[in-house]
Amino acid sequence: MKLKVYGKLFGNILITNENDEKLYESKYDHYNQKLISLKTGEEVVAFKKKLSTNHKYEIYLHGQLACLLSKEFNIFKKSYYVDNGYKVVGNFFMFDFSVFDESKNQIAVIERKAVTKNLLYDINVLDDSKMDILLALMLVIHNEVRQTDSAI
Repeated sequence: MKLKVYGKLFGNILITNENDEKLYESKYDHYNQKLISLKTGEEVVAFKKKLSTNHKYEIYLHGQLACLLSKEFNIFKKSYYVDNGYKVVGNFFMFDFSVFDESKNQIAVIERKAVTKNLLYDINVLDDSKMDILLALMLVIHNEVRQTDSAI
């Protein structure tokens, strides 16, 4: 499934499918973000930034703590480790990310777009059964990009 993420870099976001049907919208503050299903009105995924450190996040699926994500130190790549075995690997400029599951199978590609018509990312989900966790990872990446861009 292909998804499109719209919004402003420092505002809430909207996620649509490839037919531009609205699926999710986000609610954001500086340390927390939630993704709400537009079909059910329920919270699907959320993250909370841990206050004790800059790059550690708690990820929640349907209101339950699912995993912890932490940024790995690497000079040439931006990468994140998820304690469920997933790994997110991005390029130096934080424009393209690949997501791998615990078996090292690629399950998604997240491409950051130059902001035109408020399109922020294209997400190519290769395993639909892992949609919720992929949406949560995209939210964290978006938060990291937002912080990096605001520091420039």
